[in-house]
Amino acid sequence: MTQHIGLVATVSTSFNEPYNLARKFASLDHLSGGRSGWNLVTSSTESEAHNFSFEQHPDHAVRYERAREFYDVVAGLWDSWEDDTVLRDKESGVYFDLAKLHVLNHHGKHFKVRGPLNVARAPQGWPVVVQADASEAGKELAAQTAEVQRRGLFRTEYEGRTLRDNLGLPRPQNRYTQLAAKQAQSVAGAR
Repeated sequence: MTQHIGLVATVSTSFNEPYNLARKFASLDHLSGGRSGWNLVTSSTESEAHNFSFEQHPDHAVRYERAREFYDVVAGLWDSWEDDTVLRDKESGVYFDLAKLHVLNHHGKHFKVRGPLNVARAPQGWPVVVQADASEAGKELAAQTAEVQRRGLFRTEYEGRTLRDNLGLPRPQNRYTQLAAKQAQSVAGAR
């Protein structure tokens, strides 16, 4: 197995579905030992639309609106498993803790996704999200979603175990773990 290569793939939000993308990148993160990343883009040409059963390319504003919701769904699916959900307890026969597996139930303008993802939480929490767009809408999307501008990926020295470690990025906190901690503090404060 390689030890110094991160795998960042470009996948468009215009002609894909969030569940499939979340599953593929979580699987890639497991296979690579936590060294995967997603270069989040929207497709920009009419010819691309024709390859995906569209007569015309979606409007620029609609593509970025969809991209933002797409990202939110993918992140929610990646968070559907808490870090310690998988137990693999052979003695009890319990594979995972159901209380730590969460249904997303996303109902938005572009997507309706129940979840949870059918792949356990990725080794680095989430694959690293990369974005390098030049348009104003793209810059806004990058500011809201990306952890790295694509130009910042190339390094000659790597020291961390995961791509996230190598880039000096923190592990994303799981939204459900954060919620449980807040609820525990609230209960403790009420006593």
